[in-house]
Amino acid sequence: MGSSLKSLQDQFQPLRQVWSNMQAGKRVAIVLAAAAVFVTLVIVAIRAGNPQYVPLYTGLEERDAAELVAALRDAGVGYRLAENGTAVFVPQADVHQVRLEMAAQGLPKSGVVGFEIFQQYSFGGTDFERNVKYVWALQGEITRTIRRLNEVEDARVHIALPERSLFLRETEAPTASVLLRLKPGARLSAAQVNGIAYLVSRSVEAMPPENVTIIDTDGNVLSQAVNGQASVTDAVLEHLEIQSAFERNLEQRLVSMLEPLYGKGKALVRVKADMNFDSEEETLEVYEEPVPGGVVRSSSTQEEISGTGGSVSATVVDDNGETIQYTRRSADVSYELNRTERHRIVAPGRVLGLSVAVWIDGDLAPDETEKVRNTVLAAIAGSSERGDIVTVESMPFQAPAGPELSFGDAPDSATERPRVHYGYLVAGALLLSALLMTMLLLRRRPAPQLHMSPAEVAVTADGEASLPVPTPDVSDRKYKEIERLAKDQPAEFAKLLRGWLDEGDS
Repeated sequence: MGSSLKSLQDQFQPLRQVWSNMQAGKRVAIVLAAAAVFVTLVIVAIRAGNPQYVPLYTGLEERDAAELVAALRDAGVGYRLAENGTAVFVPQADVHQVRLEMAAQGLPKSGVVGFEIFQQYSFGGTDFERNVKYVWALQGEITRTIRRLNEVEDARVHIALPERSLFLRETEAPTASVLLRLKPGARLSAAQVNGIAYLVSRSVEAMPPENVTIIDTDGNVLSQAVNGQASVTDAVLEHLEIQSAFERNLEQRLVSMLEPLYGKGKALVRVKADMNFDSEEETLEVYEEPVPGGVVRSSSTQEEISGTGGSVSATVVDDNGETIQYTRRSADVSYELNRTERHRIVAPGRVLGLSVAVWIDGDLAPDETEKVRNTVLAAIAGSSERGDIVTVESMPFQAPAGPELSFGDAPDSATERPRVHYGYLVAGALLLSALLMTMLLLRRRPAPQLHMSPAEVAVTADGEASLPVPTPDVSDRKYKEIERLAKDQPAEFAKLLRGWLDEGDS
């Protein structure tokens, strides 16, 4: 045991000799490099043991979450639960592969059963059971489709199919009801509600859209617009949406026109539109003077001739008793009236006036400001008769304040951060303290004591120490030690030499 320990010490003797001959600056650099490598290894080990978890699925039903967790356990994939068990997190490096594997297994089912229920065929089933399964599967497929909408978080569909009757007059149309849970802050437009109603009605045979009732989890009936029973509030909200969309579109067009001239973010535009949403319908009948000659609608002519040679239609006897022959013609002409009928329907959403405010970053001259105003006025098809107003101002913009920096990241509900930030701080503080102590010890280490006599060292005229000339009395090892001390620590060596000389003089 002693011999093996001694041989090990002998093997490390050259390393200790190299370390003792090394300058202090090089020693500190080596210590710092070793500490950096150690810290890097610690960070890598901590991150390998604590991977970052990201959501695999969120908003799950309890049944879906249980099936998903069981599948992850069978696959040997690490997971974590959050949001009261409705969200499942997996390591970030495995999220895409795990999601594909779960999809291949049909997970999560989202609590809805579709037509895959018929993949498990059972003998001995009755017609009633098959009809129930069909309705169940149809409800599930429609529910999955509705959940694809961006505004819809969850949905449930109920379909009522009446029993078939042998008499056509007694046949009743099926009905359906849809319950929607919208995402926070989301709202469905009338067009989207109408689309859901038509989606359900076209998925069920002989179901009219009016038989579909759509409500949300707050109890609001959304399908009134489909049945032509939209409330005043819905109409007002729809008008506001149309007006806001028109204003945003006009603002974006003006900004895209000004930014190439003044730079990105150098132009700010706000538009206020005054719109009329009243629908008007009018019928006009205009009677004008007839055209020259008129327009004949119908005409009839009658002619009567009297005489002795033929049939006499009429005979006139004068005062002398003589018979007079005559001919009579009559014409009846009806002229068409010059009448104009006009039927006009004014659609809602007519623009009554526009107010546009434009700010430019900088200081524009008055003539350039006027040019910008005229350009904007032409871009919006402004009209003085309509009372459009365009104002252009220029002033320096305030630089946007940068994000406040803080040590570490704030917790995020969507991702789970590794719980080792404080460990990093403690490890870094300990390593920094160890490095400072090492540097202080190196600085305070006393100079090596040499057992030399003053006669063995020579001093130059400037007071600097010089190496003595080797004599038979001085060994090679002592000479190398003196040479190393004179090169590495010349100031301390000269100070030590002066002390020896003073002792010799005394």
